[in-house]
Amino acid sequence: MKSIYCFILNKFKILTSKILFIKWSIEDKQRFIMNLIWGSVAAFILHFAYLTGIGQQMINTAYDYLVVKDFIRSVVHGKESEPVSDHITIIPFDKTTYTNNRNGGYWTPRELLGKVIIKSLKQDSKVVLVDFFFNKPVPILYNNGNIINENTLFLSMLREAVIIAKKKKAVIIIPWVNHKLDNDFSTQYSKIINENKNVIKLASPLVYKSSIDNKVRHTNFFEHISLNDKKLIVFSMPLLAFIYHSYGIQKGDKIIKEIEINIINSKKERKKKQEFEIFSSINIYSQTTWQECIPARYKYRIIPRKELKKFGKCNDPLFDKKIRAESFIQYDDSKPLFNNKIVLIGSTFKDIGDIHSTPLGNMPGIYIIANSLNMLLKGQQIKQENIVKWLLLIVWIIVSAYIFAIITNGWEIIVLFFLIVIINTPTSTLLFSKYGIFIDFWLPSTIMGIRSNISLIENSVSNFLNRKAKNEN
Repeated sequence: MKSIYCFILNKFKILTSKILFIKWSIEDKQRFIMNLIWGSVAAFILHFAYLTGIGQQMINTAYDYLVVKDFIRSVVHGKESEPVSDHITIIPFDKTTYTNNRNGGYWTPRELLGKVIIKSLKQDSKVVLVDFFFNKPVPILYNNGNIINENTLFLSMLREAVIIAKKKKAVIIIPWVNHKLDNDFSTQYSKIINENKNVIKLASPLVYKSSIDNKVRHTNFFEHISLNDKKLIVFSMPLLAFIYHSYGIQKGDKIIKEIEINIINSKKERKKKQEFEIFSSINIYSQTTWQECIPARYKYRIIPRKELKKFGKCNDPLFDKKIRAESFIQYDDSKPLFNNKIVLIGSTFKDIGDIHSTPLGNMPGIYIIANSLNMLLKGQQIKQENIVKWLLLIVWIIVSAYIFAIITNGWEIIVLFFLIVIINTPTSTLLFSKYGIFIDFWLPSTIMGIRSNISLIENSVSNFLNRKAKNEN
């Protein structure tokens, strides 16, 4: 019993002396310095690896994991009191809308769409975002001997919607298209758009998909368009919705013009980094294929109910923020429902084809737009690399190097597991969810842990060979 006590006391003294930097051996000091070097090299490699295909896979893996953990923490476990901004309402055109309609499910019913747009404006919404391409005419139908031309009806409704929008000082955001069709409907449609640019805003519905696995991880801020030898800057639908909702039409137009001028000047001056602040906590960046843009990555709060069920029993954050199109048009106009809100109108029917893969599962385009908009409205944009992240990284490398220097004799694997799973993972999730700081410090610690285990194996082999040589002699 006394020998066991002495053994434990001796080991405790050795460990204490190492922890307090007392009686560090030359081997301990060398191990600590080498850990620092390898950890720094790993961090350097990780930073520049993002420009490569392998690097993108690494960051996507870390990001996807954090996105799922963030969603579970914020929505499933209810750590965020209001996951979805109260300024957002979605009016989906679902499966029933298409299968019960006379159009047979091949195109969006124009009459219903026109009614929803008009009613949204009458219900005092500040911004109506329509995620449908309706620059093309739909087929003329014959029903019981009667000709039904929804194209003419929709154009009439669009003109009515413009009048209401001007009166209510609201805006209608619709997708920008880079081609014009030569037909009577398209001509009249374009005329309405061109004559009412003060309330009808064209925006990009572009969705960024990864070339590696076709998943949507990045939102779109704006894109450069070449049209008839002219260079255009087309802002994204959620960004325009955010600006006009936050500032109104006049100030919103001014802000957008200022950003356009800054973008043009930055491009002329060939600035690699184009960053423009539009709100106290929101920045937009020029996105390129050769540069990773962390602040453009999504923090998802809105997913289809089918995907939500995979997380078990939890409240749907869209429960009171979603109204089916057919149900909505029955609402009483005398009781405004959308005071100062943004109404998002789009399809959730998978056969229409606007379904995209994300780290949280498949979701319709209107949900992806809603997630981008929600992130902007709630000021939850992921932070660009900043001094806080670099300070945390430096501290993490020093602590890891120190731990792997004092822990030996086969405990390296357990220490590595403890650092990555017990400390790094929950800390990364908390920083990502609460402060929008994306950290991926797993590689420096992993490299140190692997190196320590290799050193352990080398020492074991060396000792074995020495003992064998002595026995032979």
